[in-house]
Amino acid sequence: MLTDYFTRRYFKILPGSSWTNFSYSFRLDSPDGTFRQETGQQVASLGGGDEAVNEVRGEVSWVSPEGEVVSYTYVADENGYRPTNLPRAPAVPQVYSIWE
Repeated sequence: MLTDYFTRRYFKILPGSSWTNFSYSFRLDSPDGTFRQETGQQVASLGGGDEAVNEVRGEVSWVSPEGEVVSYTYVADENGYRPTNLPRAPAVPQVYSIWE
């Protein structure tokens, strides 16, 4: 499969990755400094009852063109996708008109 080729070619799947019934964890590192780690499992619903829901927690990081490491973490569950520590975009410079 193309996905398997891409994964083997560009990422190193590190020891400790696991896939079991209803849960998983993995970590990917690439030579350019890109990193992703994620775990997923079924947990009891916050609403109570016997219903199980999927919960995913992870972290992503990469090296910016300026050489800075940029990273954030996230949780995805019954309440949606919630990233934390999102990087901030640089400030937009003030533009001055020569016609004023």
